[in-house]
Amino acid sequence: MDTAPQSHSTTGNNAAYGQEGGRTIKKKKTRRENLYRELQEYEKAGIALWLNGMPSTPREIAKACTIGEEDRYMRDYIRDEEDGIKGIGFDMIKNV
Repeated sequence: MDTAPQSHSTTGNNAAYGQEGGRTIKKKKTRRENLYRELQEYEKAGIALWLNGMPSTPREIAKACTIGEEDRYMRDYIRDEEDGIKGIGFDMIKNV
């Protein structure tokens, strides 16, 4: 009977956690980049962008919308008289 101490490596678990965390970070970065590009197009089209009631930029909005897991933002499309979009607001939703 072998009574030698068993070596328990946690490298496999840590590697899996690191890979999973890396995928999450990559997903978040991709979401941020996609939102940034979308908002740039709106900005080029002359559509005003707002973050929590203040004029903002595609970069600021994309960062705010993807930086934290607990912060959630709702889009509010601001219409003109012809029912076109003249602005997009991003407002933080607080959990109650």
